[in-house]
Amino acid sequence: MRFVLTALLTVLSSLPAAAAACNGREVTVNVYNAPICVPDKPQRIIALDTYFSLGMALELGAPVIGAPLFGLEDKALEARAKAASVADVGHSSQPSPERIIALKPDLILGDAFIHARAYDTASKVAPTALVKVQNWRDYYATVAAVTGRTGAADEAFKAYDK
Repeated sequence: MRFVLTALLTVLSSLPAAAAACNGREVTVNVYNAPICVPDKPQRIIALDTYFSLGMALELGAPVIGAPLFGLEDKALEARAKAASVADVGHSSQPSPERIIALKPDLILGDAFIHARAYDTASKVAPTALVKVQNWRDYYATVAAVTGRTGAADEAFKAYDK
């Protein structure tokens, strides 16, 4: 009985320490492996998903520094990414870990359905937020929350709703 009580007290006493370990913001909704700790204001974002995350992050004004641009079929998005000085990290189906590491990201953003298998590896490089919703509005709101751009998303939703 003493052993069980001691173990329980040990676990309970470590909970506040784990919560205090997040030096940014904790995201608990619509992300894979929640809760995750992300920087308050990320400055070096890698977008693994060119279908949603890259375009949404750029539209929100997030500082995306790398994305898989090789073979990107959306030429308008590719042009926007290049205009924003987004470095190519390879093909969307298999981005280069070496290129990602070399860019020294402070946040990796992707899609849970596509990138869940790479989560453990990616999260060793930087905090990794994999969005796990399919509705575009929820996806956009989650990208905004993770990148610290909720104000920009609110304005975009207002404009869209008009």
